[in-house]
Amino acid sequence: MFFSYFPKLLYPFDERREVVTDIFRRVAPRDKFIVNETYLDKHVLKAGERPEDIAYKLYGDAELHWVLLLINNIIDPFNDWYYTPEQVEAMVKQRYGENNANATHHWATSDRPEICVDYNAEKLASGEIFEVSHLEHELIENDARQEIKILHPRYLNNFVTEFKELIKQ
Repeated sequence: MFFSYFPKLLYPFDERREVVTDIFRRVAPRDKFIVNETYLDKHVLKAGERPEDIAYKLYGDAELHWVLLLINNIIDPFNDWYYTPEQVEAMVKQRYGENNANATHHWATSDRPEICVDYNAEKLASGEIFEVSHLEHELIENDARQEIKILHPRYLNNFVTEFKELIKQ
């Protein structure tokens, strides 16, 4: 459904040309849809909840999951979406190695654990900075993805119509 709105183009293959969908075309929703609180609600994702699930609940059509992805500027729904705790643990093992979940990822201040700071023994001793493990880092990153914006269903038709116009430009 999403790519059916994209323009087609002729692409050369060897000695012939084929009609293909221009999947590299990208548009962003107009600001009125992404910053105006009238159009949006917030939704806190539950573990395992996928864009298709939310689209079906909100709009009655799982194929409208792309609306949620655009509203939240998510390009890769497999890596930019909220993970279950089990998925985070598996990802940490894959990225950092089997027994490295608790190894140091970075140092941070207590008020901003997502921001990396330089190691300083004096600041560590005074409690001004602390160690953030690989697992803690990935959990912080994951928590930041848990709350998403959703387009209120009454504005869905306007959003889809505007998307169709923008994608053809």
